[in-house]
Amino acid sequence: MYFYGLIMGVSVLVLFGVMFLKCFGFIKFRFCLYFLCLIIFLICLVTYLLSIIFSVTLPTLFYTCEYFKSTFSTPTKWTSTIIDLKGTSNTELANHFAQCFGGSNDFITYVNPTLSGYITNLKRSVFNSK
Repeated sequence: MYFYGLIMGVSVLVLFGVMFLKCFGFIKFRFCLYFLCLIIFLICLVTYLLSIIFSVTLPTLFYTCEYFKSTFSTPTKWTSTIIDLKGTSNTELANHFAQCFGGSNDFITYVNPTLSGYITNLKRSVFNSK
């Protein structure tokens, strides 16, 4: 928003500069116009570079998100995507975290069943202490 205000402000200054130069004969005002044209050129150069950067990154990010959107919906899709990307050597890791994406949300049971039992007993005792 401030960027558009800067462009409009510099453009108005250029219009006033042309008016002072043409109507009032302030010939020394041309140096101010050179400076304002340099500012506008730099602004255009920055916006050109930003448009190139955005045109490369935004489609890539969009299609990456589209590819992974269905991955986070079910545990089986999560596991199959991780296996596709990392190979079958990471099946155990994929199964651990698959519980967070629509599964039982109990990945501690897969990691350490003994610790899971302790946590379940602690949770039960805290909720039953009301």
